[in-house]
Amino acid sequence: TGKRPGSKDYAAMGTHVDDGAAVGTGAGLDTLHDTLQKKFKVTKNVNPSTICGVQIDRDRERGKLLSHQTPYSEGILDKYQMTDCKGAETPMDPGTAKALMLLPTDSAADPKVLKAFQTFVGELIWLYKTRPDLQFTICLLSRFLQCATQKHLDLALNRPLRYLRKYTYRGLLFRAGDGEWVLSGKADADLAGDVTTARSTFGHCLRLGEVGSIVTHCKLDRRICTATGQSETYAMQSLVKDVMWVRDSSMNWDSSPS
Repeated sequence: TGKRPGSKDYAAMGTHVDDGAAVGTGAGLDTLHDTLQKKFKVTKNVNPSTICGVQIDRDRERGKLLSHQTPYSEGILDKYQMTDCKGAETPMDPGTAKALMLLPTDSAADPKVLKAFQTFVGELIWLYKTRPDLQFTICLLSRFLQCATQKHLDLALNRPLRYLRKYTYRGLLFRAGDGEWVLSGKADADLAGDVTTARSTFGHCLRLGEVGSIVTHCKLDRRICTATGQSETYAMQSLVKDVMWVRDSSMNWDSSPS
């Protein structure tokens, strides 16, 4: 509606294909609904428990909201017969990551194996919305989408799934608090973490308040860094870009069209 949070007719909406989630005041949501209904056939669901496959658990007394994909995660574990596997504390360990990078990729890939690998990575990517703890693992596995062998697939179907088994219910927690909603962020990078190309991986996250990440990012940098400080500077640069985007978006609320 072009109004700031706190206005009596505030509403904000995000869309995915033909589904949309909106938040706001009663007056703002009514205005949004009436506006959309003029051009589209709208089905309204107040306080939904599932949005685009993401489960929403609310604790209004404590001011908490948890978004997670537990049923989807359990489906992945069941598909790969890892429901009863031994859990792991991390989705990727240095030994497995190095083993993946050192596997030969110059031989012709088996189309069936390649498709199975791509399917599995795609399934993990769908978890991206609520599981930023899997971002580095997804980033690493995605490097082999066009050249994965059976050994790549075997490693991919081990540690990440055992981690998913141990922490199936994890998600993004948002909590209302008495203090200010301060925007904070962290960034980090390795130096020449990719053993075959000497490229660095950097990542960052932004959160609003004490908990609740609103922006996360992980990427294998194109540039070759020659010092840890250089790679971490690039990571911080990426973080600052997102900070500026978030700040600019919030400052434009009043000037955006109704």
